[in-house]
Amino acid sequence: MDKSFIIVVLGIFLSSCAYDPGDKRLQITNNTGHQISYEYGADTVPYTNNLIEYYLSTVIYPNESMNIPENDANWPAFVSNSRYGKMYLFIYELDSLRKYDSIDTVNKKGIYRRMEYSLDELEKLDWKIEITK
Repeated sequence: MDKSFIIVVLGIFLSSCAYDPGDKRLQITNNTGHQISYEYGADTVPYTNNLIEYYLSTVIYPNESMNIPENDANWPAFVSNSRYGKMYLFIYELDSLRKYDSIDTVNKKGIYRRMEYSLDELEKLDWKIEITK
């Protein structure tokens, strides 16, 4: 068999197995003046099973933006299937996360900011959320 044929077939196979980062239309911009992290959910309370390292690795620095992937579906489906038809966004200051070194403690003390958005609101914002103080 011709080597170039094998290379072409292998290239087609590998490109069809490319990593799909999910729906990344949601963008968060940090205009708070300090480092933040985030969690999103389909319910009114934050998810508490993540380790603190998750939040420390998803830092959004001041005056920067990050696109947030929804890997299980797409953002409209996620919002439509969530509790009350809203996407809940939880914003954490990294200083608080470092101080308590426990997401459970931060959540129990309510040291986070909760925001909620309907599908209509997100579409009006063009899926861009600005976090300000």
